[in-house]
Amino acid sequence: MAKYDVTYSCGHTGVVSLIGKNEERERKLQWYHDCGLCPDCYAAKLARENEMAEAKAEEQGLPKLTGSEKQVSWANSIRQNIIEKSESVSLNEKGKDFMKYILETETSASRWIDLRGYSIKELFGEYLNSYQAAQR
Repeated sequence: MAKYDVTYSCGHTGVVSLIGKNEERERKLQWYHDCGLCPDCYAAKLARENEMAEAKAEEQGLPKLTGSEKQVSWANSIRQNIIEKSESVSLNEKGKDFMKYILETETSASRWIDLRGYSIKELFGEYLNSYQAAQR
């Protein structure tokens, strides 16, 4: 492991530890320069995204999430990403109702975090039984 001085794309500098072959290290150093944000700028970017997601959820009338402050902040962003995914696929009316059911009933931040990599199809599979029970 070697330590390198880097200049991030945001203009800040720092020291990073890299392992691997020299060509991989050089590629990573170039990535830091071209795309990478320093830890402070990255944290600020995430905080802005999380604040925007929370405001958007409030606008949409979605229920507040429960959990720790960090969980809720992260989960709001995940929930908004899932909403955007659902809007990018063609859902029929039943699918839209199903999505609305999930958004209105799932209030656990930790659950949204668990669902973060799910496709819409996988998400629907997770909630199918409870949705069908609610329809009876």
